[in-house]
Amino acid sequence: MSVHIIFDEDSSLLTKKASGYLEELCSSEDVPLLLLVSGGSALDVLSGVSLTNTSHITIGMLDERYSPDSFNNNFLQLQKTALYTNAMSGGATFIDTSSQTNKTMDDLVFIMENTIKNWKRDNPTGKVCIVQGIGGDGHTAGIMPFPEDEALFEKLFEDPSILVVGYDAKNKNPIPLRITVTLTFLREMVDEAILYVVGDSKSEILKKVLAVEGSVAEMPAKVVKEMKSVTLFTDITL
Repeated sequence: MSVHIIFDEDSSLLTKKASGYLEELCSSEDVPLLLLVSGGSALDVLSGVSLTNTSHITIGMLDERYSPDSFNNNFLQLQKTALYTNAMSGGATFIDTSSQTNKTMDDLVFIMENTIKNWKRDNPTGKVCIVQGIGGDGHTAGIMPFPEDEALFEKLFEDPSILVVGYDAKNKNPIPLRITVTLTFLREMVDEAILYVVGDSKSEILKKVLAVEGSVAEMPAKVVKEMKSVTLFTDITL
């Protein structure tokens, strides 16, 4: 599957375009929607989304950082966005993955995986949409690269029966305890993905991700070329 690219050298206009596209995806009230979003810069896309009735939408994180520091928790950062405030007042359902509730990492993995499975069971014709980014090391969601141990990478992220995994990324990230959807989820369950990649610092890695060479173990974000429908919003000239 090819990646549809929307380019604008003006990053503020680009963000508005991405927000407008997400708003359009969320607006079909007759279709139940599961919306999962990454942390970091991907949350910028939520800032311009204006919704009224959101009772058909379930919202959660694509990945979570298991940390006692509230600033590091993705769900708590989501709560600061305009979309969260809008969606809360409009009747949306939320998947709370904040680690400040005395839940263990295994508890949060269970909550995420079972909520996704139950939502799909209850909404067989519903749509799954995500907002994701690309890290400077080529990761996407919370899926870190493991070029040195492809067997471990496959065990963590390629098991066809697992949609969410928790693991210790160790020195691969300053916040090592991660909970994330797997490659199985991204390839098989996501109907629409917004891929938001901005800034000169992401130029080199984005070009590598879209190139033919390389594996998902080296650059997990390469999975975007294997997903059903991906729209890339970028200010990077390709």
